[in-house]
Amino acid sequence: MHKNTKAFTLIELLFVMIITAVLITIGISALIGLKETSKVNRTATDFISQSKTDISKARHNVYTPTELNLLTTGSSTSCSEIPTHDFVPDAVGYYFENNRFQTIKCLSTRISTVSNFCCVKYNSGTTLINLSDPKINYGADCKAVLFEYSTGDVLTSASESLSSIAAGNDTDCNVTIYHTSIGYRKNIIFNVDSNAVNLQEKN
Repeated sequence: MHKNTKAFTLIELLFVMIITAVLITIGISALIGLKETSKVNRTATDFISQSKTDISKARHNVYTPTELNLLTTGSSTSCSEIPTHDFVPDAVGYYFENNRFQTIKCLSTRISTVSNFCCVKYNSGTTLINLSDPKINYGADCKAVLFEYSTGDVLTSASESLSSIAAGNDTDCNVTIYHTSIGYRKNIIFNVDSNAVNLQEKN
């Protein structure tokens, strides 16, 4: 007597292979998404940490050795000289353009009652990650954020020109770090009332 054995047909095997391929593709996509999401989270954490450090340095008048030397010798610099001269800053901060940000240091021009600054881009030696990753961008609803020396006050500005930044403490600045491919983002707020930077939990 023959046993009735049943084997997979070619169609059934193909169907199983297709399902397996789909599941593998979904799994790979999920892993890639998780990796890219982690990049954004890590970038936001580093950005906030660096911002808090810069605010603390400004509040406690932490200068570089060169700046300290200029401070003790009484050397002064005018706004027209700052692109080519090191100087003792009245504020440091960030300037946002082209979906990136650049560290800046500034002199106060003390015009009227408004806090006006002339600023220059410089390499602060920060090691913020993913600044070179084209998929991770920075957006902001302000043009610049400044941290004033001595007070540590957070000032924001909509000024386009680095040579004349009118900064005040009446408007918060919201910064968004986002991934262009997966749409994931983290929102950060520079609060001018509390002079602090924090992550906004709701994206």
